[in-house]
Amino acid sequence: MAFDSFKFGRVDADTRTLRAAMTVPPPPGRLWRIDQMIRQLKQHGIWQKLDTLWILAAHDAQAARLNWKAPASFALTTVNSPTFTADRGYAGNGTTSYLDTGWTPSSNGVQYTQDSASLGCYVNAGTDTADNTQTQFGAVGSVSARNGFVFARAAGGVSIQINGGTSHAVAAATRMGMTAANRADSANVESFRNGASLGTAAKTSTGTPDRAFYIGCYNNKGTA
Repeated sequence: MAFDSFKFGRVDADTRTLRAAMTVPPPPGRLWRIDQMIRQLKQHGIWQKLDTLWILAAHDAQAARLNWKAPASFALTTVNSPTFTADRGYAGNGTTSYLDTGWTPSSNGVQYTQDSASLGCYVNAGTDTADNTQTQFGAVGSVSARNGFVFARAAGGVSIQINGGTSHAVAAATRMGMTAANRADSANVESFRNGASLGTAAKTSTGTPDRAFYIGCYNNKGTA
């Protein structure tokens, strides 16, 4: 179905807001798919639980940096020119070239709280090998007890920390796709790969990160 084949007023209000924030409008077919994704996230109760959502695999670099939940806030900032590829996203070098979300859990989190939080990232390029640089997402707090990050391609498979000071590392059949970390409660964390559970670990929550999340590396107390 092409976007032009139905009235603009039938598009979800959040789709209209996102489209208006794009310097280069998406083609009709892509806009329809954006609208369907937002509607599905709402239908399944996920949209309401998100503080932020960045979809980097966009048609345009500026569009890729927008925060879908609130396009007027927390647009990604490129640091040292990470490479953008249409329909794939951004790639940095894991240290000096990355994306800064500007979003800090301790001060900006609403849904993201100490005992109930999740974060994740999608890896769609590269090889299925260990790489602790370009596939990192998250931040280390001013003290180690306030960490939150996902290492999607850790040597053993995946390594996460979420609102605590110790990591949860587990093996995974593949390092590609969606990797997510979930703070289930004050005592436990969970990790997922492509929707399948990788396991639960007893990890006491001790605080939310007080540094902004980076994408493509992790914010190590203000240093990439």
